[in-house]
Amino acid sequence: MKHEIKVTVAIPVYNAEKYLRECLDSVVNQTMPSEDFEIICVNDKSKDDSLAVLLEYEKAHSNMVVIDREKNSGGASAPRNDAIEAAQGAYIFFLDSDDYLGLEALERLYNFACEHDSDIAFGKYKGVNGRGVPVSMFKGNVADADIIRNNLVYTLSPQKLFRTSLIKNNNLKFMTEAKTAEDQVFVMECYCLSNRISILSDYDYYYLTNREEGHLSASVVPPEEYFKVIGRVIDGIENGAIKNEVYKVKVKGAFLNRFLRHGRNSRFYELNHLTEQEKREWMYYFSKFINEKIEKSADAYVNIEFKDRLQCIRENNFEKIILIEEFKKNVNAGHVKAVENGHIIAEINVSNKEYELHEMVTVNAHNIAECILIDAYVIEDMLYISGEFYNSLLTNFESEHCLIFINRQTKAKREFAEISFDKKAKSDFQFRVHLKDLVFDLTDEGVWDISVVSKTKDVVFTKRIGSNRLKKPEIVDKNFKFRSGKQKFSIKPYITKGDNNFSLNVKALS
Repeated sequence: MKHEIKVTVAIPVYNAEKYLRECLDSVVNQTMPSEDFEIICVNDKSKDDSLAVLLEYEKAHSNMVVIDREKNSGGASAPRNDAIEAAQGAYIFFLDSDDYLGLEALERLYNFACEHDSDIAFGKYKGVNGRGVPVSMFKGNVADADIIRNNLVYTLSPQKLFRTSLIKNNNLKFMTEAKTAEDQVFVMECYCLSNRISILSDYDYYYLTNREEGHLSASVVPPEEYFKVIGRVIDGIENGAIKNEVYKVKVKGAFLNRFLRHGRNSRFYELNHLTEQEKREWMYYFSKFINEKIEKSADAYVNIEFKDRLQCIRENNFEKIILIEEFKKNVNAGHVKAVENGHIIAEINVSNKEYELHEMVTVNAHNIAECILIDAYVIEDMLYISGEFYNSLLTNFESEHCLIFINRQTKAKREFAEISFDKKAKSDFQFRVHLKDLVFDLTDEGVWDISVVSKTKDVVFTKRIGSNRLKKPEIVDKNFKFRSGKQKFSIKPYITKGDNNFSLNVKALS
């Protein structure tokens, strides 16, 4: 009886000789038994000695297969498709040749996916050499993740574990004709056809590296071609298995939000390497894509900071977007006329040789919020904190404040309202916290991080306290004892390393 292969690891390779061994070693040394997984490496006609390295490993490891393409494909798509076609594993994991895995990655991912019958499972990424990685979705293990709630639109790279039958039964392939964003199309199609997606945050599963050379070939893509590919991402949402039409629109809105924040040339009008004609061309195809592919009702799910830009793009109004963005760079509190429905609204009254603009715009993203710690001290079992909260655009409006403590380990949260204890003090906020109201029992041991929330009508800004301070509080690094119920505790205020914020370390005393 043939042994069942649990996982196929698919690795496209092009000119990766310098770092290929690090990648392969991370796979062949997995804690999952070698007979339980296969490694398919597809050499995309490398010009260096990548093939020789692959053949060396293939000879030494019976679970490794090398596919040597006859012609360079110009990207990772065709090699990945070759691996999909040859895959025998119940699941397939896509690994780039310049990255590497945590040694327990396959075993942990596979076991979690089997336990929860997941179609897709992926684990926490770790950046190497300054490489940025998505983090917002890694807040604990999630057996059944939601595309919107768990921010899955912000991780559309294919370094994940996919059920092989999900891909093959739906005839899913990476776009070979696309020069960019082909992975976003593939992953979104998989997301929207899957029954269950799982996230693991309990281990460093995948190491994304920042290399200066050796990547699979890429090139500058004209806007018409680029937005055709991005349109396929929306097609994946539209034609997937999502039955709820309202939710489908929300997913489109979530992707649009991501695109306006992180998409290629999303702020095209500011790019110096583009001529004005090229900027106008980029806007034309951007507008065409949005109006043809995304219904206007999805705009409701886009962040406030992007609303005006989105409207200008929908209108294909280049002059208007330039005027608005220039205005926002120089906006001040005097321009703000209202705060309502979560918006800071400023009046724009500007013009250039070709266009005049008189209207209200949202400027939340241009507010500068600063929290200044003036003093913190302990008297008996009471903690006193005073400071100032400055909002650059809201100086003409009254604000309320509250103090938030969050336990770094348990995520327990305590909230305290302002209590004035010194009428003569020149401070924006004052808080008096009875320590027994912060620490209830032994579950409250550990580090408590402190933030101040400033609320102006329904506009809220939150800042950690301490990094911006008039002086170092005298209570820092001193222990203070108190009692909560029958249990004795000590509390030690300290300044955190790196961020220089103010936190409390709570310990139980015998």
